[in-house]
Amino acid sequence: MSEHEERASEAPHKTSEDSHRKQLLSVNEKSSPPIAMQEADSLWQFMTYSPDAIVMHVAGEIVKVNGAAIRLMGAQTADELLGRSVLSFVSPEFQEVVQQRIKQVLEEQQSVPVLEEKLFRLDGETLFVEISSMPAVFEGKSAALLVLRDVTEQRLLQEKLTTALDDVRAASQAKTEFLTNMSHELRTPLHGVMGTLELLMTNDTTPQQDEYLGLAYNSAQALFAVISDLLDISSIESGKLSLDNIPFDIEHMLGTIVQTMLPKAQEQGLNLTLHYAANTPHLIKGDPVRVWQLLTNLINNAIKFTDRGGIKIGVWGDDVTEEHLTISFAIRDTGIGIPDSEIKKIFEPFYQFDSREERIHEGTGLGLSICQQLLELMGGNLEVESRLGVGSTFTASIRFKRPTRADIHTPIRSGQWWWPSAELPDRFWSPPETSKPTTPQQKIKILLVEDNFVNQRLMQSMLRRYDYRVDIAENGKVAVERAQKTAYDLILMDCQMPVMNGFDATRQLRASTDSASCNTPIIAVTAYAMPDDRERCLN
Repeated sequence: MSEHEERASEAPHKTSEDSHRKQLLSVNEKSSPPIAMQEADSLWQFMTYSPDAIVMHVAGEIVKVNGAAIRLMGAQTADELLGRSVLSFVSPEFQEVVQQRIKQVLEEQQSVPVLEEKLFRLDGETLFVEISSMPAVFEGKSAALLVLRDVTEQRLLQEKLTTALDDVRAASQAKTEFLTNMSHELRTPLHGVMGTLELLMTNDTTPQQDEYLGLAYNSAQALFAVISDLLDISSIESGKLSLDNIPFDIEHMLGTIVQTMLPKAQEQGLNLTLHYAANTPHLIKGDPVRVWQLLTNLINNAIKFTDRGGIKIGVWGDDVTEEHLTISFAIRDTGIGIPDSEIKKIFEPFYQFDSREERIHEGTGLGLSICQQLLELMGGNLEVESRLGVGSTFTASIRFKRPTRADIHTPIRSGQWWWPSAELPDRFWSPPETSKPTTPQQKIKILLVEDNFVNQRLMQSMLRRYDYRVDIAENGKVAVERAQKTAYDLILMDCQMPVMNGFDATRQLRASTDSASCNTPIIAVTAYAMPDDRERCLN
């Protein structure tokens, strides 16, 4: 045979193989022709060694399988599978779907996308498989080619991850509910203790009694701070802590903080000084409560870990424009310092620098963690420089907005440090003067709705010191009955009470348009302190 004739005789065979390759590459295309499978097809020989299980059926009856399919379907030989219906391997809930897919492939000659299904093996074991199906031809008959891939491990892993995620969410919710309930149960008696101590301190007492009262009150305050820290960290972690954006005087705030913390510093023989840069604007917009919390935590932490020298607070402004400015607060102490290996750890919740056996500094270990997370919420950052035995410097930088003239005229918490100072820069107007309230001619009538006996006595004593007339209702039902008959000037409403809670009582009072106190202001009195509780009360 000549070289030319030899090439010609090889060409048809080569063309046939190329055709099969093109068909294999286009099996997922809607318009692709069905794959023709004959006993000696080289393409089937290729599929025999495929790691994916491949099954061919005609009208739902299995006519050909590869080795991977024999193993996947729990058989020993191909004869155990041939002639069986593909529906016998499918769970009942998937049979209708599978029948529709068979019709789509055999009658409409369309490939169908991958579908995850349950597969029942011959040995009774259940697997999860991904199945794709495409049209083919077997011995001149319309057939379907199935490609099956075992995804049982991935499915089980996904289910474990989903279960674990649900468990984490449930644990987080349980923690939040626990802290909320414990907050109420702890704050209620603690408020009673602190209020009673405050009343006692206003009476004539001996120096020794004053000392004991002071010790008891400081201990109650320390316990209150622990509860507040736990609630704050829970609110931040759950994403429920929102920020205000109101005008306040940052210089005035810092002066107040220093005055508040100076006695504690002096008690330890420390100096506490404030250096406020002259060119730094003092009127800004932000969340004064959270800025106060941030700065007091940082300063209190510096005092706690300093036994000699003192603490310097430096404040300066950067990138000052008409609309924004960045204020940096540097708190520098001459305390024990922090080893380099511990600097990252001190921001972890509940981390204590002292060992449990040698611990000399009190606290929950939440202060710096709260500071860092508050700064993240406010878009700021916190930097630390420290030398062991020399001291540490914590620098917090926050980007604030500057108030407009309209903001200055908004009456916000007049009389407090977050009210803009009267000495405003030239670009601001001074706040309008407000008239002082006149002394009422008649006693103000207050309805106190409270089920706790201690709180009843405590709040009644406090209110009567201001010469108010106070009526007491032990639950919401009694409160509604009394408010319908008497026009009160103010109602102090506990939220959690037996018989009828404060929320239901408030709804009834507001709905009763003919009630004597239907428009009376109602103030929620509650130990619940989460952000959701505030919104629930306002709603």
